[in-house]
Amino acid sequence: MTISSLIETRKKIFRKYNSIEKDREFTNEVGMEFHSNQKLAKELNSNYFQLIELIFRIRDKEGKLVPFFLNDEQKRFINLFNQEYQKRKSVKILILKSRQQGFTTLITAIQLCMLLCKKGFKGTTVSHLNEATKYIFNGKAKDMYEEIPDN
Repeated sequence: MTISSLIETRKKIFRKYNSIEKDREFTNEVGMEFHSNQKLAKELNSNYFQLIELIFRIRDKEGKLVPFFLNDEQKRFINLFNQEYQKRKSVKILILKSRQQGFTTLITAIQLCMLLCKKGFKGTTVSHLNEATKYIFNGKAKDMYEEIPDN
């Protein structure tokens, strides 16, 4: 059992049932598995960002909770970010972005991964307007955090 295989299982379950309740059941089981499987914990330690597809949920454009599965642009960014993080342990990124590619949500998820996995992590999100920054925290980050399995 690997994290990649668990992520693929999560995708299959969600495609089959399209049920956030089934997804919650699965992610709760994953949480329990991490408590007893040191190999999985060690694998996660080498790439925290696997947590995104493993347990995180977000709201889609209709406001419905769905598992957070990365799109191709997000996967490319995560790979680049992780390479830089492994080299430096501190990465500053300025993203000039077009809208609707999911980078605000992705950066929020990256920071949540770091908060959960890295002692002493400090992250900052700045947007063009104060209200937009509040929305990122009170909407995206808070929703993501509250959907993390308790175990």
